[in-house]
Amino acid sequence: MSLGWLASAAMGAVLPHSPSLIVTAERGSGKTTWVDLQTALLGRQAVRRDGVPTVAQVLHAVKDSSLAMICDEFEPLKVSKGEMLKLAEVFNSGFTKTPGKGKFSRVIGGKVQYFNAPAGVVLCGIHLPELEPALESRSVRLSMVPKQRAGLAKSPLLDPASGVQPGELGARLRRLLVARWQVMSDARAAVHRMLQDIGHPDRRADTWSPLLAGYIALKHDSVPPLRDLAALIAQWGLNVVPQDDHESQGEACLGAMLDRKMVVRVEADGKTAKLYTRVREALQTLVSGDADRNTLTALEKHLAMLGVRALFDRQREAWTLAIASSEHHVGARQLFQGTAWARGTWKAALLTLPGATRGQQRFAGASVKAVLVPAGIGNPLADAEDDNTPPVRPSSKDGAARAECLV
Repeated sequence: MSLGWLASAAMGAVLPHSPSLIVTAERGSGKTTWVDLQTALLGRQAVRRDGVPTVAQVLHAVKDSSLAMICDEFEPLKVSKGEMLKLAEVFNSGFTKTPGKGKFSRVIGGKVQYFNAPAGVVLCGIHLPELEPALESRSVRLSMVPKQRAGLAKSPLLDPASGVQPGELGARLRRLLVARWQVMSDARAAVHRMLQDIGHPDRRADTWSPLLAGYIALKHDSVPPLRDLAALIAQWGLNVVPQDDHESQGEACLGAMLDRKMVVRVEADGKTAKLYTRVREALQTLVSGDADRNTLTALEKHLAMLGVRALFDRQREAWTLAIASSEHHVGARQLFQGTAWARGTWKAALLTLPGATRGQQRFAGASVKAVLVPAGIGNPLADAEDDNTPPVRPSSKDGAARAECLV
């Protein structure tokens, strides 16, 4: 796994995703020795910082390059929660590659300068706690424990007397990876498909496939056959989906969203009244039509601003819940703020629900990427269809209509 990250980090922003490593260690386990070796092997392809860096230090260290960042003695509890959230946002933004000058801009000396996020991060510390959920979902955790090595030969890479220079070896490895770039690219695509077929969510496939591909490119000059790839996936423990992740993450995420409280302003007769409700109750009211026109209109508009819509499919005679999946959607970010799925991780969680699909929907006049969740699995739209009150059907002729058609 360590070799896989080394290879993916050496390729920088060439790969579509740059996963990170969270290395939690016990004292005396050789954490700093491992960090020194990774830094030497990556050479100019990585920058190293001790402690918890600030956002400014990270951006100025990477600047406009495509570099990995290695942080040793990482102690997140020594900085404020707000600082860690800002730092995690920078680390998370480097996970997915996008074209352009840079993801961050700063005005320095009256001029706008653009900065890249690190292309992969290593966070090493003693007994590291659970970090920000979005950062954890884009990372792989490794644990290091002390090992009795009395009487055992030291690795040539760690023995100065052996004459092996880690820096020179790293340069040779990077040249080898460049020559085998097509192998890494094809292996990543193949492994990504296999992980999805097994049932892993997209985020996990995006995180693990570059590590597997990097390991493969270091050991093979061509992509191994599918049976060998399957064996490697099983060796890494990825041939099955964790039961708790597969069944509960999506339901818990959807349940947390539906239980969020909101205040809706309803205008009637020139007066404005406040309606205190939950997202779940608001959707049930919209689908059943059990409210006056002003209330239904206010509920529909407020939910749309939060990135939530109720859709009715005439062909299937069933309701579907559309939820904005873009992490840049202000309303959706507000809806999931303070939950375990903040910073955009709700998309990956919701897509694990049975029947959930990707789509494009309009929320408050803007076309946004969305996750479409069928009625059921804790969906209040299914509850509304089960009661004795027949749901109001939209009058639109389209196959799917917005909840505002219910008014």
